[in-house]
Amino acid sequence: MPFGLTNNNTCTFSAGKFNNAVNVASTGSKYLSRSNASGISNIIISGAQTFLAWVYSSSTPEGSVMSVNTNGTSGVDMFISAGVPYFRGSGLTTNTEVQSSVTMTSGNWYMVGGIYDSANSKLKIWVNLTKTEVTSSGSVTSVAPNFNIGAIGNGTNIFTGQIDD
Repeated sequence: MPFGLTNNNTCTFSAGKFNNAVNVASTGSKYLSRSNASGISNIIISGAQTFLAWVYSSSTPEGSVMSVNTNGTSGVDMFISAGVPYFRGSGLTTNTEVQSSVTMTSGNWYMVGGIYDSANSKLKIWVNLTKTEVTSSGSVTSVAPNFNIGAIGNGTNIFTGQIDD
């Protein structure tokens, strides 16, 4: 696995939006992770961050797409709740998350991007070409992170579907 990722409970890979996508699933707790990813310089939360993925689900999209955090509480998380994408930054004192105006439906690929713009105090989420942003204050908690694809730091809130880069 690239970047030392652990394939928890045997995620499979199949044709995705571009090349292969990882198939993650809440049934069987299938997701990718790397504990203490501090050795990957771009994963350390200490300023601006951008997360980007193609996401597909054959049912109403639900769960964490990508996270960099400890125990699911500190850091950042890009997740979907009842088909609506969110991007959250723990440690911010106002507007700790941004909610997309797009509701995702099953059976479609979506480009989802979460951005923490520390220089301009903004949290932004892009879904396909639709941007939603909020002004926040404070700063995202700096962590020696766990990096997860398809779950949050403690292996919960697992997304069911495909995630492609």
